[in-house]
Amino acid sequence: MGNKSSKTDNIEKQSKKVNNEGDFVIGVDFGSSGTAFAYGIFGKKRYEPITGYFDGQTNNNKISTEIILDDDLNILAFGNDCVSYLSNENNKKFHHFQNIKMNLYKKKDKVKARNSDKEVDIEKIIELILIEIKKKATDQIRRNSNKLNSKEELTFHWVITVPAIWDTKSKQIMINAADKAGLFAKDDDPSNFFALEPEAASIYYHNCPNASNDLKDFNEPFILCDIGGGTVDIVTQVKIKNKEEGLKFKELYPPLGGDNGCNKINEFFMEKVIKELFGKDCFNNTKKKVCETMYNKWIELEKKIEEFKKSYIKKDQLNSYFIIDCEIFYNYYSEEKKINQLIKDFNSKKPDWKLNIDESSRTWKIKFPYQIIEDFLDELKNMITNYISQILVKVKNIKYFIMTGGGSVNPILQEKIQNSEVLKNINFVESPNPEIAIAYGAVLFSYDHNIISPRKAKYTFGIKSLRRWNEEIHGNGGIKIYDDLKDEYKCANCFSKFITINEDIRNDQYITHQYLMSSSEVTIKLYKTKEKNVVFIDEQNEKGELKVTKFAEFTIDVGQNFDTSNRKAEVKMKLGGTFLSVSAIYCLTGEDAKIKTLYE
Repeated sequence: MGNKSSKTDNIEKQSKKVNNEGDFVIGVDFGSSGTAFAYGIFGKKRYEPITGYFDGQTNNNKISTEIILDDDLNILAFGNDCVSYLSNENNKKFHHFQNIKMNLYKKKDKVKARNSDKEVDIEKIIELILIEIKKKATDQIRRNSNKLNSKEELTFHWVITVPAIWDTKSKQIMINAADKAGLFAKDDDPSNFFALEPEAASIYYHNCPNASNDLKDFNEPFILCDIGGGTVDIVTQVKIKNKEEGLKFKELYPPLGGDNGCNKINEFFMEKVIKELFGKDCFNNTKKKVCETMYNKWIELEKKIEEFKKSYIKKDQLNSYFIIDCEIFYNYYSEEKKINQLIKDFNSKKPDWKLNIDESSRTWKIKFPYQIIEDFLDELKNMITNYISQILVKVKNIKYFIMTGGGSVNPILQEKIQNSEVLKNINFVESPNPEIAIAYGAVLFSYDHNIISPRKAKYTFGIKSLRRWNEEIHGNGGIKIYDDLKDEYKCANCFSKFITINEDIRNDQYITHQYLMSSSEVTIKLYKTKEKNVVFIDEQNEKGELKVTKFAEFTIDVGQNFDTSNRKAEVKMKLGGTFLSVSAIYCLTGEDAKIKTLYE
């Protein structure tokens, strides 16, 4: 893996950088549905995080993560202001973007407006949202700064939270957007800019004043499950303490989860109830027409479904109904086919869900039984417990289970998960302030970026390399080439690993390689695999699929002082943080080499 250089590169300088006393740190919980922020102050006495409030908030913690733009991408409304904008009759053409964050998880480079065919680069949409968040957050802090800070000029440092299950490319898009929005400082280590959402919640829950007594235990493994709007995100940790490093959280299993957040319930309801009831053609044509001419009517329908979901908080509601006005679908049908027949046909296909007409009002107001939400919550519970089952196979003696995120406040879902067969021998810990925990934890993370260390490698990481030919090792699958310079045969498709899956990786650990530069600029590709022992970069499994995939490449540019007689460049990669950091020096001069990184 190469020898450790005596020179200090950029990453080491950045990781040791100490923020000035009096500087503010702002932690932003950038959610799929809602965004919250908290802030604190660096200094000898580190203040407890303070809850931030956006102008126009309708609750205590979060503002809606949505934005409305015109054709030229000027901002017409942001956050909760979008509600009033959509409720008014606006003749001006507009484009409404909502649930943007999930497009990153789905690896979409562009995001489509909900009410038009307008497509915009997702990086641009996030940039515009972050600009609004920056303005609103800093304005509020400046108004209150006389109580906290005597400095006239306030300096802000930002920590953005992202799901632990996100890939590097998604994080890079966030960094690019934050850079353009003026949040990301180029001389900072990128892994200090991000806090992973369930990790941030864990830090907060173990440090907050009203923390459970159970969480004061050391050396007791626990699982924390973050149920957000878009994703379910699970970390497995143990809290440890030693004299040298103080309080740390050690990761016991790589983060696990998927796009199974609570918004999935809304999607299920649209797909399995509304679309089933009215039929695919009616649903699609009505949505298209309404979104073009009366978009606020479609938003009202979605809000009613959200209310339906959130209103189910007691088991005794299973015998009652929730009324939703479905009048927007009426014009699709002729007079002969009334809603009574549609409901009759639906009930015959879905005997467990008995829909009814609200007889006291118009016939297109439909009574939906709470059994529908009950069944959808069962599906969500099964998804979450399946993830936990995977962890329990590998990690023994888990003592505690903690839930956080917006979904964790639903008492029915909480009860279902808590009483599941999977968790019957694990203690459930009540989580205080689950809706603001992530933003608070992001602030605390900024005080000590090494508080979670080591983490577990989610993949085996490596590079493509040339190795001296060994018939026994390379004879089955190796690409044999002749090296004129060395006068020997080599294997051209070797996978040279530097981290093995499930291996401990410290946040301050660097993987060091020295490369012989064939020119002043060389591109190096990084690969990952779920396998532990892969020999070749192009190995396939039984299905003919590649075991190894490229996830990033970076270009080393050593500049104009390149000397062919001394061609070594030393590269350092940090994979144990919240983001892959890469730096390089040209060994001849000791100067930093330029690095351009591209993620797949």
